[in-house]
Amino acid sequence: MTGGPPVFVPGATLVLPEKELLGRLSKRLSSGISRQRAVRSPAAAGGLIVEADSAVRRNGYRFGRRRVICAVKRRGQTIHPYSTMEEDAEGWQFTLPIGGRACLVQRVLALDSAGWECAPYLTWPVAGNGWFRCGPSAIAMDPICGDGAGYAARAALWVSALADALREGADPAEVAAQYNTRIALAFRGHLRECLNHYAVAPFSSRWRHEIRETERGIAALDRLCVNRSPLQWGLAGLDAI
Repeated sequence: MTGGPPVFVPGATLVLPEKELLGRLSKRLSSGISRQRAVRSPAAAGGLIVEADSAVRRNGYRFGRRRVICAVKRRGQTIHPYSTMEEDAEGWQFTLPIGGRACLVQRVLALDSAGWECAPYLTWPVAGNGWFRCGPSAIAMDPICGDGAGYAARAALWVSALADALREGADPAEVAAQYNTRIALAFRGHLRECLNHYAVAPFSSRWRHEIRETERGIAALDRLCVNRSPLQWGLAGLDAI
């Protein structure tokens, strides 16, 4: 994204519907998944609440105001069988071929209106006594890195493993602290990756705000992570150890 010659990177795409991901997670949780808007000490009643819906975001922080516009374009000529990513002064654009004569276009611009918000977002905290947030309820990723699905899937695996740990007698406060720390570190890493892209791109001056907001987010996460519990657990298969 710095104006140099195109770079071809082999890769593959897996599309997993949200309902399927949540369905697989619910099989691991004896109490299933609740999309309740209010979280009220469920651990006291022996239950567990997992929120994974963007509609329940609250107590959160968004770092930037950029927005994404998506559209399907149909063309008369044959479309190349590979995806492209390019930038100009106003932002960047990702194009994904669909069949032979259509493509999905995703364009991100530093705008205050039009399209959908896509700047990184963190709900805080993401865990407490008997409840967790994962997926879009916890964090939203900048689409430039393509990290969203991977982070959501990994958070779901962690919630599943930590739920088992709770049932086996783990300290609820320690479980929540470990999950909060892991999500905070992962989100900080995502912001740093975004900054690596945007700081060198030849964008217009309106993107300076986005870069400053990303730097502000990294600084805030630095302060937050200093006082967090050190990571003590890892994943072994689907189990937290």
